[in-house]
Amino acid sequence: MNSDKALVNKESSPELPYQEDFVQQEEKSMVSKSLIKYVLIIIGSISLTLGIVGVVIPILPTTPFLLLASFCYVRSSNRLYNWLINHKVFGAYIYNYMTYKAVKRSTKAGALILLWISLGSSIFIVPALHLKIFLCIIGITVSIHILKLKTLELIKSKETESLERNRFL
Repeated sequence: MNSDKALVNKESSPELPYQEDFVQQEEKSMVSKSLIKYVLIIIGSISLTLGIVGVVIPILPTTPFLLLASFCYVRSSNRLYNWLINHKVFGAYIYNYMTYKAVKRSTKAGALILLWISLGSSIFIVPALHLKIFLCIIGITVSIHILKLKTLELIKSKETESLERNRFL
């Protein structure tokens, strides 16, 4: 008889989820959130690796991969995001680009110098004329893109240096 009452109670309130169903839904939700977190970490790590390789190889763009890595890390791992934003080499670059949509003049100059050194050596090594022309076209278009980026001019005083050093702590 008690089982009949329980059956009647369950049937009389169909709009409320059963306890077992609710727990199963929560477990599925937790598993899917965990899976998404790990997928974002993997995508962010691959993007970071490609961004680092892009510093040396001019065909790979550095900025989009670093921004994608920061996007993935901010949604999956605070520890990895904080590590990336506070990184000695990439942290200020990402912060300036995300905040001001600009890069420092020294960053532009370094990118152009590294671009043309690596492209020049590739053009020297590659024997085919059509590949040399293709590399020159890539170099010119990447140079135009870099030069079109806004230049960040910071007048640093002791106060702004202190704020910049402590901005993420």
